Amino acid sequence: MDRPISLSLRSVDLANEAAFQLGSALVDPQAHECVIGDTATRLQPQTLKVLVALHDKSGHVVTREELIDRCWNGRIVGDDVINRCISLLRPIAARSGGFRIETIPRSGYRLIEMAGEPGRKSSRSLLLLGAACALLLAVIGMSAFVDRRTAAPQAAADPALVEVQPLSASAEDHAALALGEGMGSSIERDLEGSGTAARIIDAGYAGGGPSLQVRGTSIDDQGELRASLQLMWGRSGNVVWAANFHRPVGQFDQLQDQLSLQVARELHCAYADGRAPYFDRDFEFARLSLAHCDTLGVNFDEAVRLDNQIVQRAPGFARGWAEFAMDTALASESLPPLLRAAGDRHAIELARRSLALDPHQGLAYTAIIVSTYATAPWSDTERLARQAIAADPTSPEAHAWHSILFGMVGRVQDALNESRLAYQFDHFLPGKVDQLARINAVAGFFQDSEDALTQARRFWPTHPWIDSDEILLGLEGFAPDHSLALLARRGLAMSDARRAALMAVLKWRVASGQSQRDAAIKAVEAAAAADGVNPEQVWLLALLGDVDEAYQLADRLPLGARADARWFGPGADAFLSDPRFMSLAARVGIAQAWLQTGLWPDFCTVPGKLVSCRSAAAAAVSAAAKGRAFAIRPPQLS
Repeated sequence: MDRPISLSLRSVDLANEAAFQLGSALVDPQAHECVIGDTATRLQPQTLKVLVALHDKSGHVVTREELIDRCWNGRIVGDDVINRCISLLRPIAARSGGFRIETIPRSGYRLIEMAGEPGRKSSRSLLLLGAACALLLAVIGMSAFVDRRTAAPQAAADPALVEVQPLSASAEDHAALALGEGMGSSIERDLEGSGTAARIIDAGYAGGGPSLQVRGTSIDDQGELRASLQLMWGRSGNVVWAANFHRPVGQFDQLQDQLSLQVARELHCAYADGRAPYFDRDFEFARLSLAHCDTLGVNFDEAVRLDNQIVQRAPGFARGWAEFAMDTALASESLPPLLRAAGDRHAIELARRSLALDPHQGLAYTAIIVSTYATAPWSDTERLARQAIAADPTSPEAHAWHSILFGMVGRVQDALNESRLAYQFDHFLPGKVDQLARINAVAGFFQDSEDALTQARRFWPTHPWIDSDEILLGLEGFAPDHSLALLARRGLAMSDARRAALMAVLKWRVASGQSQRDAAIKAVEAAAAADGVNPEQVWLLALLGDVDEAYQLADRLPLGARADARWFGPGADAFLSDPRFMSLAARVGIAQAWLQTGLWPDFCTVPGKLVSCRSAAAAAVSAAAKGRAFAIRPPQLS
């Protein structure tokens, strides 16, 4: 049953709404468009209604009930429907540079308009872009020579045509028939702003043969909806990619979303990043590319094997070499030290090959970051991230790693902004959702983190990264009972000792008793003894309020250990404000980074705090340079 509509609220009628400006974005409700620069983005009517309702009360909280009244005429809609509208608006907010949407826990949302036009680049910035590229090429010793025999073919002027056919199903199977309805429009929506050079057409299009066809079947199998999708390569009609999906009938909407996003992701892998000319002329290259797409974030060793075959078929494909470099670097992270060092050197060689072909490959720069960040000074790594973004401003990988680096030194707001950009430029992989959810949690925006994960569940219902983020939220105190059940139910890869420690902390979050706290502290200490000390264990003890034990454990961190962004989160305030924190910051190298770069952590930027932070950091770094022991004892009372 629909609930009564508040008579004091006016329903949003797009046909009668005037256009309005938000930063660099011109929102035209009547045309269902948002125009930023020369790019017009079509918005779904409900999403646009939500934006209008938020803009009408700019700066004020709009409750979920008010959104339902104004945008859905009081009809009962689930939180996931509203969450999806908000998640579609946030990338537009990031691109416009003129507004952001805040989640107000247990209440609603607030649109905040921001002054200025941060998206506009100065001529000096454009000059620095070329200088930064040249500097990095000199630093890593690359040749700018490109063998013309292996140069990339010219990209097609027109986007590839992709024909979306209705899913085949029995005429009596109504749920299965409905599953494919509107898939073409949904794929178009998911591709918006992704840089994918593909155009969706309906079956029977008379304007020319498609490069790819999307076909499939669906069936309601006793309450379980099953779908099979295939991509047919246009020249031969052979199957270039196929996958099967299933969900309970009650998750019909989620399955629809999953199917459209999966196809959009495959099209992005086919027709973005300069791949299109190779993809359309070489079936085996196309097959390998889509197989590689499906390994990302799942199996880096298999990704490396496919990368090698791809660059053998297309030696002039710069993006292919960059992907080879990144996958090699990521696969090397799990190797023993000597093998990892060899893997990192190989990854850097591959990245140089990519940049020799195209010095604007942001992914290649990022592969060098992944290969060196564990040993290089933070300031050098952060400088390389900025050079990567200057070379390729829309590189999601460069922005994602800039976010990770900012999180390490406590610049949480900068980390959040970079993570939002990474998600804006590539929302097809769970890694971008993973980073966004994590840094939202560190920033204390637990509902925003949960919103991102709820949306991600529609596309990746059992992905281990999404599971890990849910558990992180529980450790922070957000729905810990749900996280506890998830950790017990899912077979996440981790040591027995770590699993026991996380479960003990979650049980303490649920019950909050002294006995549960004591048991959790013992479990964390046991994990440190079994697995070796790591930054997560220090954070867990800080969450549990045992600051002295946290610092004693921190004193046993191995050389080369990096700071954990979660040290700067809301649950570790006592740990962060302790006088010993600066000594720890010097031990893990971030106090040196603050002094060298002037990029101070958020907690040092409050009025009157910067001077004390600078002097404390300088003293800690000086003591570390003189070889003084790390302070593990609490300050003596006078």
